[in-house]
Amino acid sequence: MRNGLLKKVYLGWYRQMRDCLYASDNYSSPLSRLRKHRDEVIVELGEGGNGWVKEIMPLVFTSDVQEVGTDMCFSAMDMIFGAETIDAFLLINVLHHLRPETFFNEALRCLKPGGKILIIEPANTRWSRLIYRFHFESFRPDLYWEPVNNAMAWILFFRDVKYFKKLYPQLEIINIKTHTSLAYLLAGGHSYPQLVPTFLYPVIKWLEKILPLGGMFYTIVLEKE
Repeated sequence: MRNGLLKKVYLGWYRQMRDCLYASDNYSSPLSRLRKHRDEVIVELGEGGNGWVKEIMPLVFTSDVQEVGTDMCFSAMDMIFGAETIDAFLLINVLHHLRPETFFNEALRCLKPGGKILIIEPANTRWSRLIYRFHFESFRPDLYWEPVNNAMAWILFFRDVKYFKKLYPQLEIINIKTHTSLAYLLAGGHSYPQLVPTFLYPVIKWLEKILPLGGMFYTIVLEKE
């Protein structure tokens, strides 16, 4: 992958996911982290096997619905795992491609008690609405739970959150964070060329902190009771 800036964005997202998984853990070294969590089963759903997750969490299993070099190939709506066998699922820009009712029922079946679902999805902010108007996938906050819709996370966890909690009382919404106002955009995402040099990434992150722009993405942490 020649887009170095996009890789920087993804590595930052994976670090964020790692920190969400292990926020309460204390380690004397990276090796102690590996030893403590080597028996966990953490699965990334989708993302086409780019492999970047393993640079941050080497023991994560990658998967995709197509044969694209991942560890496993299956649909996130019809998974190959036994009941209560998975510690966490990671999804980046994948949820809005799925039928939520089917996916969450299947994820709940597979997750161990205390297992987590970590989701990064497009956010619904004034800034993101402006940008996503020009995206090839629709951004429709007025629709129901139908893919493919970049507003899916906002619909599920903001507009229809009471209904979501009623459908899935076993899933607790632990945290929702809005972030990444510029970096993904300047990286060109997966569809466009990188717009600025990769070495400017620290400057971009600094600008994200000081400029009054809303983020383009949510990180959502769910936990099975």
